[in-house]
Amino acid sequence: MALSPVAAYLFNEFTHQHRLGFWAEAFGVWAFGTYWLVKTKELKLSDVERKALKGEIEMDVSKLR
Repeated sequence: MALSPVAAYLFNEFTHQHRLGFWAEAFGVWAFGTYWLVKTKELKLSDVERKALKGEIEMDVSKLR
């Protein structure tokens, strides 16, 4: 998402459009959506939500500090 303004600028230069703000937002939304899909797939494959609800995941609280 941090590179969305750069991608928008490059896209505008190559396509000769003058809608930098629109494309920066569009690339940001696309990046966020892609990240969301990847994380959803990762969580589904790891089955972490089911394990957490059943109490099958142990958490070492000492590593949180």
